[in-house]
Amino acid sequence: MRYIITVIVILSAFSIGFSQDSPQQKYLNAKQLMAEGRYGLARDLFKQLTENDSNHSFGEYASYYYGICAYNQGFVTLSRDMFFQITRKYADWNQMNEVYFWLGKILLEQGDYFRGLEYASKISDAKMASEIFAMEKHYLIKIHSADSVNDLYRMFEKNEAVAQRLFELELLLPHSSRDYNLMKELGNSFPSIGDRMTAVRPDNEFKDTYQISLLLPLMMNQLNPDLQPKFNEFVLDLYRGIKSAVDSLNRDDNRISLHVYDTKRDSTVLKQILDKKELKESDLIIGPLYNSSIAGEFAKENKINIVNPLTKNTSIIENNPNFFLYTQTSKDVGYASANFILSDSTLKKGVIFYGEGSRDKEIVSAFMDSVKHNKNLEISSYLIPKDGQRKILDVLTRTRVINEIEEDDKPVILPKFDFAFVSATEKDGTSIYSNALTAVEVRGDSLLLLGSHNWLDDRIVDPVKFQTQKVYMASPDFINYTSKTYVKYEKAFMKYYGVAPSKYALTGFDMMSFYGNALIENGKYFQYSILESHRIYPAKLSGGFNYFNSNTNRFVPVVFWNGSKMKLAK
Repeated sequence: MRYIITVIVILSAFSIGFSQDSPQQKYLNAKQLMAEGRYGLARDLFKQLTENDSNHSFGEYASYYYGICAYNQGFVTLSRDMFFQITRKYADWNQMNEVYFWLGKILLEQGDYFRGLEYASKISDAKMASEIFAMEKHYLIKIHSADSVNDLYRMFEKNEAVAQRLFELELLLPHSSRDYNLMKELGNSFPSIGDRMTAVRPDNEFKDTYQISLLLPLMMNQLNPDLQPKFNEFVLDLYRGIKSAVDSLNRDDNRISLHVYDTKRDSTVLKQILDKKELKESDLIIGPLYNSSIAGEFAKENKINIVNPLTKNTSIIENNPNFFLYTQTSKDVGYASANFILSDSTLKKGVIFYGEGSRDKEIVSAFMDSVKHNKNLEISSYLIPKDGQRKILDVLTRTRVINEIEEDDKPVILPKFDFAFVSATEKDGTSIYSNALTAVEVRGDSLLLLGSHNWLDDRIVDPVKFQTQKVYMASPDFINYTSKTYVKYEKAFMKYYGVAPSKYALTGFDMMSFYGNALIENGKYFQYSILESHRIYPAKLSGGFNYFNSNTNRFVPVVFWNGSKMKLAK
């Protein structure tokens, strides 16, 4: 509790001889009652002194202590209003720092954070700094939104309590959602945060040669030395692609040193590998394909970046800033699909059809989250249950608007839609998108249909429809088979292995090429560059990479048929 002590000593010297009703005696009696915790009686006496202060000099102090008594009685708003009155009535009072402190405290307590911080910032007494800091921290901890605290920080950029709370809230966010540029700004501005930032974000290192540990279930002890396809052929192909990329990266100089470990798909073996001293000297770990959480904890503890080349399971990267996924997630597909629609200002009204699977629901949720603030878009959505695909034809072709020209001759106008987005990637997806393609064909207009690249994997739909209709597909697995890089790589791969590269060999080559270059160009902690850049990094074979504020590749190519070739949409 803050009291102004200096006055008591001065007044006590004059207490002898004061009449019971004198202002001086009332003041002293009120102070005594307040000291005894009898705030109601004390406040009544202070109030009498504030109502007629022309015949004494206790107006400022009486008002101040009235506010304290009211606060202690639980009349917080009454207390606040009295302190506001002091700032107006006694603006030049030499104890105004105390008034500002109380106003800051009460306003913060009431959730009026801006005005609370504003009044606290008016305090000019440096000796009160630690008390102000503790008070602000006490109330700011009640804010749980990083965006809300960021707004306060932009208004009070020199306030360390605000900066610390903002940093703490950023740390609570998933690593893919953190604003590392902001965290770096906070660390540079406040040494107390800078020390914590070093632990969260270690200093980068640039090396002549980077050590990469590759952990794969090669199962070498179970493979026969013959030319027959192996039971884990996809793992061997992944390794072949990675090895080819390393050879390419080392063409001019030995920039990457690859160390291969066979995990044998055994968690005990994996732990034995991770116990090896040389693993802690890795600059990057690739894999394992199984028991990723074990390797993830090791990487996090030792501040080593790790990438899983195949999984879409985002749970393994949660709360781990060093864990990256090469593949795109369902949310990434949803965001990219929405951005594609938003990039065309002529698309005003659309409809969404999606399947019952969790992946499709996640895609559509991300799509809607991206477009919800765009007031120019009008979108309706339909969940298509099993055996309910007829709904697509009904929505796109059956709903009629009658143009009343002549009663006997009423031409039918199709429902007004500029685009349809279909997410049907799981069970029963084929019947959903085949009905969507049929509906677009029936309409025969310029409606844009945005779907998924996995449609091409089925043979139910005539591929000609993709060429004759205005059909685009979000394609996270896109490979540019017509590029010079692919043609060259395929030729070299076939010459060495006798077969064309599988999708796993292509994944290994594309992934290792990107992360190898990321190390060489940006250092051991390459995320300091790629997570803070909106740049779409070029890929050797796929569409590209974008890890802005994300530990998953957010770039999902949108493709379309152009003649006999699949091309990237702009």
